[in-house]
Amino acid sequence: MTDWGVRSATTDRAQGDLTKARELLGEVVKTRTRLLGEHHPDTTSSAWNRLMTLRGLEARAPAEEVLESHLTWLLREDRTGLAGPQRQIAEMLGDWEATIRAGNPPLGEDGGPTRG
Repeated sequence: MTDWGVRSATTDRAQGDLTKARELLGEVVKTRTRLLGEHHPDTTSSAWNRLMTLRGLEARAPAEEVLESHLTWLLREDRTGLAGPQRQIAEMLGDWEATIRAGNPPLGEDGGPTRG
């Protein structure tokens, strides 16, 4: 289900069907977390893709939940030990961390991550 789900969600997102992509990516994140573990690179990438889909839907509360439950752990890790995609995501999250420390929410009004 996960490889098919990722391909389907990517296609749906590219075609503008963010609602369907949101559902599929939710299932992919759950499945990958169960099978591969929370910190596996594929799980992290799927959670990131779900966050970006939720951003496109302006779904702030679900996006914050994905950010907190699946991605903020990257900020506490030594980036040299992370896989390539995880390192890139951690760098983007690190940029947003400055915004968070300044007292701003990690997600902008549109439901997406703010840029620091």
